[in-house]
Amino acid sequence: MAVAGVSISFADCLAQSGDSAAVPAVAGPDTAAVAVTMVVPADAAVEAPVRDPGCHLSGREVPLARAGVAGGFVAGNVTLWHYFKQAWWSGERSEGFFLNADWDQEFRDQDKFGHFLGGYHLARFGYDGLRAACVSKNKALLASATYAAIFQLQIEIFDARYKKYGFSYPDLIANTAGMGLLVAQEVYPKLKAVKPTISYLRSPAMQNRN
Repeated sequence: MAVAGVSISFADCLAQSGDSAAVPAVAGPDTAAVAVTMVVPADAAVEAPVRDPGCHLSGREVPLARAGVAGGFVAGNVTLWHYFKQAWWSGERSEGFFLNADWDQEFRDQDKFGHFLGGYHLARFGYDGLRAACVSKNKALLASATYAAIFQLQIEIFDARYKKYGFSYPDLIANTAGMGLLVAQEVYPKLKAVKPTISYLRSPAMQNRN
């Protein structure tokens, strides 16, 4: 950083003010001179705030984009909550908070892959949206991971109120693993060689179904 030094003499200031009587022509033993030195960074006035090089939005567009992403998070949560309420949370209620460690039950381990994919893609969509809205990488990772974790946690809390499901800690493990993979991929890009996908293939029985 370049530094500029400025030295100002008190006597010089009086001389410039026009008060010639107050300024002796020659400094004698009874004359006091006060010098004030100010050190000012030469580039202090020209430093600009650092801008994310990946951001292609203008200053006015950034708040709108971030508001849109936040609105999308809320709308997505409300929409899926209403869907789950109709599809899942309409059976017999449990007595209190019902815990269910549903390992190795019918279709349950397949369900864990679904939870894994859900955690991964919730975090991925959230992260991509926040980065598009010019949120920094670290903040986008933290916010998207938190959103994915809370979104899936609330499902388990509601499941705990119904006998058919219950609060499943194996589901939470799968949720966290999926979300954690996305975070790890962004921190260590080489891990992006692993990409969870969803595919669909009709079985012979399904193809022959009337």
